[in-house]
Amino acid sequence: MQDQMMNNMQQGGGKFNELMLNNTEKLVEFQIDRMRTYSGLGIGRMRAALEVTDSQSLQSFLTEQNKFVNNLAQQVTEDMKTLNSISQSFGTEMQAVTQENVSNLQETAAKAASRKTA
Repeated sequence: MQDQMMNNMQQGGGKFNELMLNNTEKLVEFQIDRMRTYSGLGIGRMRAALEVTDSQSLQSFLTEQNKFVNNLAQQVTEDMKTLNSISQSFGTEMQAVTQENVSNLQETAAKAASRKTA
């Protein structure tokens, strides 16, 4: 019985570890992608600022800067939705693994109890 319970716990631990690793990988990939995107956007705006040479180009730059800020706000909102989705998915999967582990342990304990009474 103890061997069966240990096997169940090890299997559950393996699933838990795999889930944690997969979630960490998703988050790291997301963060690297976002870093590339945001740094590219920032560098692009700095390059645009370097092209300001007179009042007309300044006016054009400021108009584009306003559009940039609006687009950036929209991008940040989308990124937050993506992070929320990753988090919710992880929570759902974690609950399923936990429930499976509890069920397996309860089943093993019930079998062991029925053997003792028999």
